[in-house]
Amino acid sequence: MQIRNISPIRFSQSGSTCVFQIDYSAVFSQGEVASHFTFADSVRVMEDDTSDDDIVQNWLREESWTPTDTQDDWTWTVRVNEDDVDTELGGEEIYLQIRLRNVTTSSPSIFASTGIIQVSPG
Repeated sequence: MQIRNISPIRFSQSGSTCVFQIDYSAVFSQGEVASHFTFADSVRVMEDDTSDDDIVQNWLREESWTPTDTQDDWTWTVRVNEDDVDTELGGEEIYLQIRLRNVTTSSPSIFASTGIIQVSPG
């Protein structure tokens, strides 16, 4: 399994709700598909800091599925209150992390991150 084709974050704000959206591809081997393994993915919103990154929105509820092809394309949408995004004075440097795991084999999760975008909620 691999995480590929991560899109840039799309950001919008409606009232006090910040909306972050990304697309990515989960890629599997023929053997993983033929074995009918179940996979699960999730995302979380992070704020980039020089010392230690802040968790803005922790992992969303996992989505599980059994792929029927070697690539599945996903879109994740995360809605966060602007107060949770606004962690420091000035703009925020936001990125999303993606987690993908093989539920059937309980193998370790793999992770990938989007690029960083600047947002100024409010």
